[in-house]
Amino acid sequence: CAGEMSCAGEMSGRAAALLYAVDVTWTKAQYRAGALPPFPLRAILADAGQTLLSAQRVLAFEQAGGDVVLCHDPLPVVLS
Repeated sequence: CAGEMSCAGEMSGRAAALLYAVDVTWTKAQYRAGALPPFPLRAILADAGQTLLSAQRVLAFEQAGGDVVLCHDPLPVVLS
């Protein structure tokens, strides 16, 4: 999300939105905890600070009622 779009939009009164966050983080547990991916995955990050900022924006989108899908999350996708 960093620099590409605003993820934390107001969603009340609207249909649920879906954000395909691709590689912002690899699991929902990571962005919910505000954590970077573990090594060696962390080694490929271009900018750890921007990665954390993007993860915060994805979390805000989810907390506002949106559904988040990640590219590498091993858990099944459940949409609201």
